Amino acid sequence: MLLHDCISTPLAALSTFDELFGSPACIELPSTTWGFHRLQVDELRNVVFSELRRVREPQCAADTSHIVQWKMLDINQDMQLNVVLMGKPVSHEVLGFSLEVSTIDDITILLKNLESLHLCGGDPMAKEYPHAQLQCRFVNVRGRWRHRKCAQVLSANRACQRCAGLSDTLRVHQKKALLRKQRKGARTNFRMYNFRNYEKVIVFRRAQYALKRAKDRLTKRVKGLQQALKTMQDKFVAISNESLQEKLDKLHVANAQLMVIQECIGAANDDKDICCLMAQGPLMAKERQEMISDESNGYGKWL
Repeated sequence: MLLHDCISTPLAALSTFDELFGSPACIELPSTTWGFHRLQVDELRNVVFSELRRVREPQCAADTSHIVQWKMLDINQDMQLNVVLMGKPVSHEVLGFSLEVSTIDDITILLKNLESLHLCGGDPMAKEYPHAQLQCRFVNVRGRWRHRKCAQVLSANRACQRCAGLSDTLRVHQKKALLRKQRKGARTNFRMYNFRNYEKVIVFRRAQYALKRAKDRLTKRVKGLQQALKTMQDKFVAISNESLQEKLDKLHVANAQLMVIQECIGAANDDKDICCLMAQGPLMAKERQEMISDESNGYGKWL
């Protein structure tokens, strides 16, 4: 009898479940790894068939192996079935066959179909990356990382594509987790050191900020003065000797004051000439300085 040809009725389901619950040994189990349990809580009754396997991937250092529930078929008194593979419920779409049963023979065939399924075992071992924390992954009953969108049912005993690609992702997350742990430890030590010298650190930082503000303020002031000086120098150079003499005549100052002003202007012109000669050569500048000195020892020169 094929599974999709099974027709169940409430009466047939009730009689089949009563027969199953009264004598579950009437079911021919696929292998010796399969067993059954009968559960009754108040008026609710269930018959559970499960497959147990021994895996050599211990959960702790003291274990050499442990037993895990590989597959499970839960049948309630309404003949409704639930299939759990490695601790995760699955639907008939994932299994590839129907879960509708009405007779003892249908249950026997269903158990054989479950026996023939190849499951994704996950990859890699969780103990290889103990610091990795991923939201889209979890550790299965075998102690291996498994993707939450794992295909579960495969055509052969291997890992699905999503689980097989976890190694590279876990390696990156493990490295980042260790780096965060190291940086956290370094920051903790630094803060403890500052806490011991808290007052000194605060005073030092305030002094640094004050010096920086003073430096910025003085730098801005110097730039303004340099710009003003350059502007005045350009204006002074643009004034010719004749126009300067005319401006002095219009001031109507005393002869003594006029003499002092003329000597200052003459000295400024001589210094300007020396600076120009310095650019041409040190010898010419020295000769010009000596000539000015000789004239100064005489009657003086103001223009």
